[in-house]
Amino acid sequence: MNNREKSITYLELKGMQFEILEHSKKVYTCSETALERKVSLDQVVKTLICFDKKKNIHVFMIPGSTSLDQKKARQVISSNKMRFVDRQFLEQEYGLIIGAISPLLMIGNGRFWFDRKFTEHEYLTISTGEPGSGLRLKTSDLMALIDCELCDIS
Repeated sequence: MNNREKSITYLELKGMQFEILEHSKKVYTCSETALERKVSLDQVVKTLICFDKKKNIHVFMIPGSTSLDQKKARQVISSNKMRFVDRQFLEQEYGLIIGAISPLLMIGNGRFWFDRKFTEHEYLTISTGEPGSGLRLKTSDLMALIDCELCDIS
């Protein structure tokens, strides 16, 4: 089962309402993603994965129009050190594709941090885990699924 199928199956098993958004081509940036999905950049979820100094995994979800504020991120995880997980580790350990990371594929593998700016939108879009499609779902449903902490990190 590929990442897309895993993400869709997970949502179906949880009984979530969602819409599959097909892209006309593979995309790997938030700007391209927003165009393909015909949504604002603020509705594209950028998923970033980091280690803290104890090698705990943290999954940061921020609007595609922003950047992770590393100082704020270190504060919320209560660590003075943090580093992004490298591409090879993500590919080998979790089968993730940089530029197409679905937060659904990290459930159970780290602690989730959800940027407060997302609460301004009723719906958000996330990757299926493959660069050719995305998923549109309610912000509240996504927050419930990933058991996240709401914070200011961008």
